[in-house]
Amino acid sequence: MQRIEIKNFGPIKHVAFDIHDYTVFIGPQASGKSTIARLVYFFLSQEEEINVIFFDKDGLFVRPTIERWKEKLLEKFNKYWDRSFLHEDTQISFFIDDSKNILLNFKNGSLSVTMSELLESVFNQVVDTVANQFEQTSTFNIAIAKASFSYLRPIFSRDVLSSKSIYYEYIPDGRTIFSVLHNELTPTISSIKDIFVQEFILITNNIRRELAKQSIEERFQSIRKSLSPDLPKNIIIAEKIYKLAFQILHGKYCCENSIDFIYIDTDKKIPLISSSSGQQEAIWIVYHLLFHEITRLGIDAVSLFAVIEEPESHLFPEGQRNMMYVLTLFANHSKNQLMLTTHSPYILTPLSNLLYAFNLGQNKAKRDDVSKIIDPDLWIDPKRFECYYVDNGTIESVMDRETNIINLDKLDMASTLGNEEFDKLLELEN
Repeated sequence: MQRIEIKNFGPIKHVAFDIHDYTVFIGPQASGKSTIARLVYFFLSQEEEINVIFFDKDGLFVRPTIERWKEKLLEKFNKYWDRSFLHEDTQISFFIDDSKNILLNFKNGSLSVTMSELLESVFNQVVDTVANQFEQTSTFNIAIAKASFSYLRPIFSRDVLSSKSIYYEYIPDGRTIFSVLHNELTPTISSIKDIFVQEFILITNNIRRELAKQSIEERFQSIRKSLSPDLPKNIIIAEKIYKLAFQILHGKYCCENSIDFIYIDTDKKIPLISSSSGQQEAIWIVYHLLFHEITRLGIDAVSLFAVIEEPESHLFPEGQRNMMYVLTLFANHSKNQLMLTTHSPYILTPLSNLLYAFNLGQNKAKRDDVSKIIDPDLWIDPKRFECYYVDNGTIESVMDRETNIINLDKLDMASTLGNEEFDKLLELEN
């Protein structure tokens, strides 16, 4: 299992944990939740960078050295974080497995990267294996380069990074900004300093353009015509996500003439910019996941690692529950992986129920009864799940591993504070 250890970086003092398929970080603002999630994303998405490691700007294959990979990794790191995050003796270790790891170390004002001997050896083996495929004459063109990149990417992911996923997305909070910039987002990208937001805008813009050509509903209809009655599992899951998305948004999304709308019913629509903040925050979560499932039709090996900040933002409790259902349906399918950050303990109640349903469902005598209460596609296998409380630069698991559910008592801080205040007021009355 992959693992990360972070020392003296930004608000983080010392954090170490295994990377599960489905992870939730909860804690106060500025506690370091996003810092942790972004570092995990940074390391896991290294395969996104192989185009700059293995190819030059003209698309020609360049036999890379391990030093070139280190150089590009440091360049990317410096784009993602400014120097204020680095403290003397900052150390960040990413363990691909027990024998392969990457270490970032800040000492005497200099940031360096070290890779384990086995990782360097495996990297060099991959380079040797693929070199004959790419070392071409000057006729090597961009189209061939793109095809070569598609060929190399899963090899690099599997052999070098031992990764389960192929694609990676970071969905930041503050998603209402994408509704404000609803006409055409690309010109605004250069003015946004946060690289994670820039990347998300690019992906969102691509999805908007694709859905302007053919809506989710039209894609479902096309798939049903071509594959019915034997629909693949990812389409069955996508349809369940779509139904829940409609309940969250109280409508369906469409893009017309580069303008985003929500259709409330067949002939009534409102511009997304005029919709509620909850709709604006939720829409790009559910439609990113829907788009991924529908466009990856029939490719079982393709999966997504998505990091999502504050998925519950501006949603009523029922909407928060449905959002957790959407995310869980996605995480449970096609080897997808999720990492969530949140301030709200209330989203943990439905997650705890889904863990509990899995536990009860292992009893064959109770399975059918549990299925009537909660769809089995929503049950969460506790072996794939972890939940951490983040505060004061450290983390603490809030999973009760005896019962395999979340220990909600540890997280009900708001009720505890409210009860303490109420007790003090009650004393005054007496």
